[in-house]
Amino acid sequence: MTSSHPTWSPDPQELARHRKRLRGRRRKLLLRLASRLPSAPFRALPDFLDLPPIEVHVPKRTHEGVKIDPMAPEVRERLVEHFRPHNERLEAFLGRDLNWDC
Repeated sequence: MTSSHPTWSPDPQELARHRKRLRGRRRKLLLRLASRLPSAPFRALPDFLDLPPIEVHVPKRTHEGVKIDPMAPEVRERLVEHFRPHNERLEAFLGRDLNWDC
């Protein structure tokens, strides 16, 4: 019995290129999610996406030995006033005091 539908036989090289593109996209997605997920679910993602394990190295931020000049009071006041409505809105949304203008 013959079928009226043409048979499609995928080109192995084209399939390999397609898989490589998808793997690259999944890897980019995984790295993008790395900054948004807690570490435990993130460690499970490579297995779920069928990718090799990925280690994300976050540089340690340290200010040891760095002298930072204090902020000028007038600059601080301008910043407090500028961000006041945004911070008040965030406090209302979270339902707690953030002590942001101390």
